[in-house]
Amino acid sequence: MLLVGDSITVSYQDQAAALLRAKGYQVLLAGFPGRSLLDLNMCRASEAHYWAKSFHPDVVVYQAIGTYGLLTGGGIPPCAPPLTPGSTAFFRKWKKAAGLNQRAFKAPARFLWILNPQTVPASNTAALNAIYRDVAQGKAGLIDAWTSFGGATFDPRWRIWDGVHLNEAGQTRMANLVVAAVG
Repeated sequence: MLLVGDSITVSYQDQAAALLRAKGYQVLLAGFPGRSLLDLNMCRASEAHYWAKSFHPDVVVYQAIGTYGLLTGGGIPPCAPPLTPGSTAFFRKWKKAAGLNQRAFKAPARFLWILNPQTVPASNTAALNAIYRDVAQGKAGLIDAWTSFGGATFDPRWRIWDGVHLNEAGQTRMANLVVAAVG
């Protein structure tokens, strides 16, 4: 099994991995802070193809809310051309990247998107979750962290001071959602 994602994945992946290993899963952790689906090696699914071919995971849990556009802050280079976050072109390219990453893990792998919880300041979370719902369409499963964490209403009980990253309670909640979904 493979847990893929950004800094949100990094925050819960160790806890989820321990619980999943206790159920007999071999777990590979692929959470990396400061990345998004529009970063180099992600937008064309090169890393996803590498993981699929190298590790042959039976289950893939994928979370991406992303930090696209932070290249000037030392982030991962974006795919060319860089796009304005929230623009029509941004969402179109995000959807294409989501589809490519999902398809990289062909059957027999079971693929699950995490619907991200709302963040503060309000972000593109709902729009990104709509993309995951659309891309999944019977070909992938969904883990509904959006609803579990309060839906469109931001719930600070699960976040640290920045309103984005998960606190200890949020990490536990996310890990338990993943474990319950994987079974």
